[in-house]
Amino acid sequence: MNGTFKWESLKKMSNKVAFATPLIYEDFVYVIGGCDEKGTPIGSCEYYEPAKRRWHRINDMPTKRASPAAAVIGDKIVVIGGVGLEQQPVSAVETLDLKTKEWKVVEQLTKPLLGLSCVVKDNIIYLAGGMADDTNPQSSLISFDLENNKWKSYSPMPTPRYAAYSTIIDNKLYVVGGRQGKIPCLACECYDFESDKWTKLPDIPSKRVFAMNATADKYIFHVGGLQQPATLGFSDSCDKFDTEKGEFQKLKKFYNYNFKSYMNLKMTKNSAVYQNNAYKYDKTTKKNISLYKWLDQR
Repeated sequence: MNGTFKWESLKKMSNKVAFATPLIYEDFVYVIGGCDEKGTPIGSCEYYEPAKRRWHRINDMPTKRASPAAAVIGDKIVVIGGVGLEQQPVSAVETLDLKTKEWKVVEQLTKPLLGLSCVVKDNIIYLAGGMADDTNPQSSLISFDLENNKWKSYSPMPTPRYAAYSTIIDNKLYVVGGRQGKIPCLACECYDFESDKWTKLPDIPSKRVFAMNATADKYIFHVGGLQQPATLGFSDSCDKFDTEKGEFQKLKKFYNYNFKSYMNLKMTKNSAVYQNNAYKYDKTTKKNISLYKWLDQR
């Protein structure tokens, strides 16, 4: 693999945090909620400004929670559900005005949910699956219209699950993997917005949890994670789903598999930033080869 790679350590966040939710707004990286070192959910919110190479603390969320679903709609961040102080799902939905840096409480979920899979289409937030306070995985597909402060339900997924990966390709919603309790869910399903119908697709070839996922062009990549049963250890598997052919392809295994993919990766215009300890991957030389391009060649 050709290319020049450069890592740079940046100033640390003001909080030590895990299970936070990172978001990109313009060229800023926002990190919302999470757990402190004792495992207690927090309402922390801060953002990194690359131009000044510094973090900024802003007002905490009204509801303390870890791993909420979140999306940017216009000049607002919408934060939905997550794990609350009692280690139970929460129903709270709150918005952060990115101009005034003020929080507002909006119409909550119809039931408390964690592990929601979130995408945005035409300024509408779509959420798939989740886990309710009875610990049962959900099959629901719902949407939130921030402008009108309204929720809407659609045809449910064929397979209930939480902590799945969702992406939109060619105006269709793909939901990949996830969990059903401690059991990995191998389902890959596609939702057609026009017909309000789901299609079951081939299952993920490798049984694992905590895999990383990414979308590039017409492909969905499913990488790494923890094999099942867990005694088999970490995974070096890499699967590619071709949405045009409707099939998975097993790719070459990657080089270092001694990790689980708890870390989140978010892209700014010139950087890749990992939450918690922040690192920046320098793309300004334009000599780097795209990770997705590298995966597609294998």
